[in-house]
Amino acid sequence: MNKKEGELIIQLFRNPLQSYRSIAKEIDVSNSLITYMLRRSYYSPITKDLVLSITPNFFNLYKSTIVFKEDPGNIPYSLKFKGDNNTFVMIYGKNSNNITEILKSQGLTTSNINMRYDPEQLKFNFLSFPKRLMELLIADPNQVLDYKKLGEKMNSPPATIRRYINYFIKNNIIQFFPKINIEKNNMYLFTLITQNFQLSMSLLRNYYTILRPLDNYGLIQGIIYDEEGTALLDKLKSLDKKVYISIQYKYETNQTPFIRFLKK
Repeated sequence: MNKKEGELIIQLFRNPLQSYRSIAKEIDVSNSLITYMLRRSYYSPITKDLVLSITPNFFNLYKSTIVFKEDPGNIPYSLKFKGDNNTFVMIYGKNSNNITEILKSQGLTTSNINMRYDPEQLKFNFLSFPKRLMELLIADPNQVLDYKKLGEKMNSPPATIRRYINYFIKNNIIQFFPKINIEKNNMYLFTLITQNFQLSMSLLRNYYTILRPLDNYGLIQGIIYDEEGTALLDKLKSLDKKVYISIQYKYETNQTPFIRFLKK
């Protein structure tokens, strides 16, 4: 792992939702190089689950994490972060077979070491912002989103709140229902199996709150609402005789949430 790759991971820890362009500018490399580095196999567990948790697979790459009272300088096979109270966090890579010898070669001894960090403890230090935002959303799952108010609670600009929430939606961490007239509309969770996959997706697009393909062939799950929407399911059934539609759950009007959490 070279210096730029280490800087890339640090930037991801600091702000997992920033654009490739902003990362490239921050660590002084091209956008294409950022894309290449993120496609490297050992980045996949980081970029996939970074917002809620850094996966155990990531920490399996690093065998020792030590916090120093003072800046230990550059040590091979490691990433360095400036932590709280002017301490420096050092994560040693899997290629470092003898940590003690490396420390000695850098003129460092155990007297420089302040404490050892448990990776499980470490990850929440880096991820406190999205974790706190998620807690605010969970606290009131029926809320109508107000980026400005959430920003005031998080001491953050509304645009930042919007970026995180959009990331949550994109990665299926949370799902949103629209503001509908609950006096006239009921909502139904359905599963649709169809051979006319693209046609079904396009026809349903104006009638769903949540619509997602469960595979790349013909399995779609979503929530349909109002009488016109359920009639559309019948239309789809007439287009494809092999279609199978299952209504699993009816959302009563007085229980319709605006936010539904998919992951604990």
